[in-house]
Amino acid sequence: MNPDARERIVSFPRSGQKRVDQLFQEVQGQIVGRQTELTVGQQDDAPKRARDALGLPAPVKGEWIAARLASIPFS
Repeated sequence: MNPDARERIVSFPRSGQKRVDQLFQEVQGQIVGRQTELTVGQQDDAPKRARDALGLPAPVKGEWIAARLASIPFS
């Protein structure tokens, strides 16, 4: 990862949600591994932060979310 992008991600020391939001903005079009998301989110249910960052509803155990992925042009 580009050092400038990494610095922008960790620039939110008190907010795991803001770090995850920034992570997904920085790495659009790339696969984000679970361990990366857990590290950035800094909580046991860090995948919840990913769902929140993407604006998806939170499924309960035994449910899934269908979501269409689309390319977003970088500005």
